[in-house]
Amino acid sequence: MEKKKLDKVIEKIVSYDIRSPYFNTRISRKKDMIILHTTQESFENYLKTTPKEEIAIYTDKTNPLAHLELSPHYMVLNDSKIVNGEEYATVLNMVNPDNVAHHAGKSKWGDQEGLNENSLGIEIHGYTNQELGHAQSNSLYALLQYLLETHDIPINRILGHYQVAPERRTDPGDKIMQKVWEDMISRVHEDSLIIDSHQDTIMNIIRSNKDISVETNVYEVDIPRMKKGGYDIAFFALYTEAKAKNKSKTLRSLLECFKKTLKDNEKTLYQIKTVEDMNKLDGRIGIILSVEGASGVGKNLTIEELYKEGLRCLSLTHNPPTKYATGVGGKEDKGLKKQGIGLIKKMSGMGIVLDVSHLNDKSFWDVIKHSETPIIASHSNCYSVCAHKRNLKDDQLIALAQTGGVTGMNFWHDLLAKKNVEGVADHIGYVKKLVGIDHVGLGTDFDGVGGRVPEGLETTAKLKNLTKELVKRGYTNKDIKKFYGENYKRVFEQVWK
Repeated sequence: MEKKKLDKVIEKIVSYDIRSPYFNTRISRKKDMIILHTTQESFENYLKTTPKEEIAIYTDKTNPLAHLELSPHYMVLNDSKIVNGEEYATVLNMVNPDNVAHHAGKSKWGDQEGLNENSLGIEIHGYTNQELGHAQSNSLYALLQYLLETHDIPINRILGHYQVAPERRTDPGDKIMQKVWEDMISRVHEDSLIIDSHQDTIMNIIRSNKDISVETNVYEVDIPRMKKGGYDIAFFALYTEAKAKNKSKTLRSLLECFKKTLKDNEKTLYQIKTVEDMNKLDGRIGIILSVEGASGVGKNLTIEELYKEGLRCLSLTHNPPTKYATGVGGKEDKGLKKQGIGLIKKMSGMGIVLDVSHLNDKSFWDVIKHSETPIIASHSNCYSVCAHKRNLKDDQLIALAQTGGVTGMNFWHDLLAKKNVEGVADHIGYVKKLVGIDHVGLGTDFDGVGGRVPEGLETTAKLKNLTKELVKRGYTNKDIKKFYGENYKRVFEQVWK
């Protein structure tokens, strides 16, 4: 790097520290490398406000990687710590993982298939005579996260190459890399806006007098377990069973239970009615009112009244047919009904998301014909992965994506070929390959599947296991954030008034 450019970078880094209460930033040279000694606050300020092309403190133009013009090296000291009089530095090198296999070792954690000459990775070089555990620094993680997201690199392409004390030279760095991976997974999980588009919790509160404010082993959802799982927002669906004699009365009872649940837990739950409300959670879990099966919607409980109560998503049927449409349990030649067409138009004008889960094929294609806004399938999977009538066929997934919509992945055993976390990830991967990551989301169906949930994802508290699986499969931080919530947020922004 030219001295003039380097001086400018150093000046910029130090200027941020002058405005920090710590004033610890300093720059030192070690052979051809520039080492940044800084505090987390100063370093994060620098990353947020500096163009990525200026972040490279040292650039080696002789790097042998043919596909890269330059191979940037990023160096950070361990939060200005001096360990037993020795400076501890970590160097991050942007590399092709294939070319570093000889000394970094093939990753024993994660799927490295599909790498090619254009696949970027991050190689970590540690220089210390201390225990490996000293490498977990806030500044290192801040820089790693920045590089992962600006270069769209999956966490499982972080590779390790450590120079350690003589007695540790045979250690390939697996222990420290395991910790780095776990910590980076926790960061992306915590940073993601996690939205679950279908939970049947209200039905279970009525059935079992369930108190969701305390952690229990009753079904899959309560507030403490949602907090453990990193949940930000969940749809609480009002489901009117087919056997209910007075469906409007039943739906109203569910609505009253919904309102009471929010009131009883007002310090931990917050009802979302607008996109702006998503920024007002303040540590609470956001709750979106949805109705599963519109059989109770009519003269005695109108769509207008439900909208005033906060209804923002509605499906026309459960499995049995309703006066609006035909579910997967109805006749194959029956589809959307005249009242259904009218209801769809009303929903579009009011700003209510239309949910196509549980519709039969003919009703689905009728909805595609008449809907003018993005639609979702709040809890459906892929028929090509698991041939169940509740799952969507390829042409349906494509048509839904073409509306700008999202298919929410269901955790119910019967919709999974493999009854574990891998089985859920298989469906996510199928949608991603077929129509792109922008059109897949989370729709667990928790509290509505009779305890028949995948191994490793038994409750809302276990959700991070899915993040781990996605990272192993090479999903980038951007992919993961889109899947968990950004895709649904995009639909809300387009549909909600």
